[in-house]
Formats: sequence, C-alpha cells, structure tokens
Amino acid sequence: MKEAGFTPERIRARERQLSVERIRCFFELHIEQGPVLVAKAIPVGIVTGIRGNIRYRECHITGRYGHAGAEPRETRQDALLAGVELVSRLEQLWVEHEKAEKDLVATVGRFHTDTEVHTMTKIPGELWFSLDIRSQDNEVLMTVDREIRAVAREIGERRGVTIDLGEFTNSLPGPIDKDHLARLERLAGTIGVPALSMASGAGHDSAVFGRMGVPTAMIFIRNEHGSHNPDEAMDLADFALGLKLLVAAVEEIDGEEIDGS
Repeated sequence: MKEAGFTPERIRARERQLSVERIRCFFELHIEQGPVLVAKAIPVGIVTGIRGNIRYRECHITGRYGHAGAEPRETRQDALLAGVELVSRLEQLWVEHEKAEKDLVATVGRFHTDTEVHTMTKIPGELWFSLDIRSQDNEVLMTVDREIRAVAREIGERRGVTIDLGEFTNSLPGPIDKDHLARLERLAGTIGVPALSMASGAGHDSAVFGRMGVPTAMIFIRNEHGSHNPDEAMDLADFALGLKLLVAAVEEIDGEEIDGS
C-alpha cells in the first residue's frame, strides 16, 4: 500500500475512509458467480438483494463405535446415520421454505468421520460437518437456526447420540435500494436489455455499502463455469449490455441531480 501511495496506518487505526453522507449511491457491475443466467439464457441480472448467511463451522456428532457385523440396528448409536438424517431433514426444511416463497439456500461443505480410526467394519462413533445457510432475509436465517436445532435434539434423543452444532456466525444480508432496483428494471425494458431480477448468493462490495446506509444497486453479467477459476467465461457482448444498463442508470441519476429533483 505504501508503494502505491496509500497510508496503511489509517487502516490499522480503523479511520473511516469514506463519508456515507457524501455518497449519492453505489452501483456495482459484476459477473454472476452461479449458473442462473446461463441456465435461463439471459445475459444480465438485476440484483434484488445480497444474501446474508449463518455458518456452523464445527458441527460434531458423538455416538458409539461398534462392530459392523455384531451390533443390531436397534442398539446402534451411529453418528454417521444421525448426520445423514439431519442433512436430509435440512433439505426438507429448505423445500418447505421455498414452497412458502422464502429465499433460502443451504450447503453441507464438510461431512466426514475420523480418518485415523474409521474402517469398513466399524460403526462410526463420531462425525464432523459444516453448514452454510443463506438468505436475503435474516429472519428466515434465524428461523432455520431454531428449526435445525430442534431437529438435532429430536434426532439425538431418538438415536442415542449427541449432536452439537456449536456456535454460528451471522453475516447480515446486504440491502438493495428499492428505488434503484425499480430504476434498473424499468431502464432494462426501455433500452432493450434482456434482464432477470434475482438474488445474489455471494457477498460483494455492494453489501458493505448497503449495510452502511448507502443507496445501493447491483447488476450481474452472465458468466459460465462459476468464478475464481480458469474456465470462467464472460462474453464481451453480455458485458456491453450490462454496461449499457449501468450507464443509462448513472446518466438518469445525474440528470435528476442537475434538475434538482
């Protein structure tokens, strides 16, 4: 930072670099990091909200190790089967929230037994896993937290295991300004940019600005094969359409400022 002419001391001192009151709005143009626009054959997305998350990083199930051939089903305390049931019930909750038109996605990123002791002939006595649950609505996240903990208690009692989800971290959703969202949707139709209104599943700079109270909006550009990998592929024609929409919005806002409206 020093070589580029910046002062890292101000960052270490947590000195505010921008004044919210002086920022009219913040617009961000970004590739989509998921497959939605590609799957729907639409070049541009208009972000309706940036999903927050709750993350359980160190979930642990403790049961009892046993012999795979000698232990009958009714006496087993199988940590892995308890975990499998918990994950299945989480998916059921996901489906129920979707049917209620609630925004929600859930991912089990880690799911494993103890590599030092597990074998083909041993009933798993321990299991470790992680949960990443996201939504545009933090109330939905808190509801899922209560639901999945209740499910864990019920499964644990019935199967004779202890399911410890541990503490979770909660990153709040990033708000999108409703007026700017409506502006982008209207302008897309006016200037002929095919666009889909959709949630952002990943966090972005826009989420930070939005949470700070800056009126924020975001535009996605179709991008194949995800992001942060050598195979990601954005067509420049799609980029041009996203840029066209961004410029139209900025020019309209600039015109309103000049007119005093």
